[in-house]
Amino acid sequence: MRLVNNLQEGDLVSIHLGIAREKIFQEQAKTLRDVTIKSIKTLQI
Repeated sequence: MRLVNNLQEGDLVSIHLGIAREKIFQEQAKTLRDVTIKSIKTLQI
């Protein structure tokens, strides 16, 4: 398992199964949020 190195307070990370997998940037976080919201809305019955 690879750990995320050189993190500082306020950094954003991608988490999978409760493990921080990689440091991400603000634009990546926005894209992930938008895709997640779209997916949730699509799957609602």
